[in-house]
Order: sequence, then C-alpha cells, then structure tokens
Amino acid sequence: MKSKSFQIAIALMWLALPLTALRYWSVWGQLPLRMATHFDASGHANGWMSRDASFQFAIGLAVFTLAIFSVIAYVMHRSRTAGVVSWAMLGFFYLVTGFIYYVNSQVVDYNLVGHPLHLDVAIVLIPGAALIFTAIYLGVQRGKVLPAASPISDEVHRSMFWAAFMAVIVLLEL
Repeated sequence: MKSKSFQIAIALMWLALPLTALRYWSVWGQLPLRMATHFDASGHANGWMSRDASFQFAIGLAVFTLAIFSVIAYVMHRSRTAGVVSWAMLGFFYLVTGFIYYVNSQVVDYNLVGHPLHLDVAIVLIPGAALIFTAIYLGVQRGKVLPAASPISDEVHRSMFWAAFMAVIVLLEL
C-alpha cells in the first residue's frame, strides 16, 4: 500500500501539465501575438516570444521537469532510502512544480493585464525547501554510532626538515 500511495502521488504531480495548458487555453484569444516571457530582477519585461512559442515552452518545461522528477522520485523510493526521505523529496518536487506553474501563470497575467510578476516569496521558498530537505536527508541517513575504542596508533605530522625545506622553496620563488 505504501508504494502504491507513493506512485499515486507521483502521478498527481502530473496534473500541473493539464493545468498549465488550461491556463493558456482559457485566455488564448486574449493573449497578444508577441508575449513578454523574460523579465529582469525588478519585474520589467526584457524578452519576448510568440504566443505559440510561449505555450510550447511552458508545456515543454513542465514535461521535462515532471519526467525528471518522476524518474528520480520512483528510483529513490525503490532504493534503500525509501521512507521519509523519498516523501520529503517528492514534497520538494511538488514545490518546484508548483513554482513553475506559478511563474507560467504570472507570465500569462502580465500579458493579459500588465500585472507585474511577484516572485519574491517563491524565490525564497525554493532554497528554503532545499535546506529543509537537506536537513531531513542528513538527519535520517545517519548511521549507527561507532563503538568507542582506543586508537591503534598516533600519527605525528611534524618534521623540522620538511618545514625548512618548504620554507626554502617558498623563499626561492619570491
């Protein structure tokens, strides 16, 4: 059952694809033939595509990321790291997929009514989620504590000869 629910969760992630297509198709006749699709840090348009190219790019990006995320999530869930880590990774993938849908939707809104893009919170969420996932991964992947034992030997990494030799080489290079 656990594996089946994970596979269903992977499949549900693909809903972003028809939702992206529906977002474009619902306003297709209202979109300009030349759409602003690239923006600078302050939200001003500085790159354009045709309406068809914008739609194809949005769908292509969604398919590409969803395919990669699905394969990684499936392989990770089948590996020895299954459990909390694979679900956390899937949650991260959902967040990134949602971000991509949100950006595509913001591009459509910009071209419909000129609303500026608001990506401030979303841009902070992705690195924050990556840090949380990393913490979960490192916390779960800790191995057993090594048994206490006395050292077999002590190494000494000090030699006056080598220190003097290196000092001479450095001085000669100056």
